[in-house]
Amino acid sequence: MVMLHKEYYMLYITAMLWILFVQPIFCLYEDKPCKESQNTAVTVQFCPKGKAEWEDRAKKKNCSSVPHNCTRNLEYHCVVNPWQTETIEVCAPSTIINAGYCAEYNHKGRRIQDFYKETCSSCTTNYLSTEAYLHPECYIVAQEQYTQDNTSAPTTKSKRSDINMTNRGTTSHHFFSKSHWCFILIFYVLLQSSYG
Repeated sequence: MVMLHKEYYMLYITAMLWILFVQPIFCLYEDKPCKESQNTAVTVQFCPKGKAEWEDRAKKKNCSSVPHNCTRNLEYHCVVNPWQTETIEVCAPSTIINAGYCAEYNHKGRRIQDFYKETCSSCTTNYLSTEAYLHPECYIVAQEQYTQDNTSAPTTKSKRSDINMTNRGTTSHHFFSKSHWCFILIFYVLLQSSYG
């Protein structure tokens, strides 16, 4: 009887430690809109090609000085827009980008997120959005579009980003959002601690 009580106690302690220290890591990069990020978004001709250039541009953008009410700190990003027609420098909370996907900034969703389809062959593992410079292939289409738009004759051209498209940025294209996985992990741990 004492041994059974001790096993439940250890299981309970393990579950509580998991909930307090490990589970928050999974929930840390939950994608929540950050309205202040919109004011920092600027279209640029190209994104940094390496870590040193990324850090230099981050220093110039000075995201830490931007007042905000977001859930996490604003960090420098240079990513594509949802139509892959522009590269955008923006101060936004970082997030985890899934393997196979490029990082994008969604103006309407006001956040960094995965591009809607797998287009990144060098993205073999999940990565932080602040490390997007490791995957320059994500910028190629947008940079070609930027060059084409800025070298063509000034006629009545329309950019794809100006077209009124649906806001696919506020819902995840993955079956479960990150918050769902957090809830599932908490529920599983509590269930395991209850039934031992």
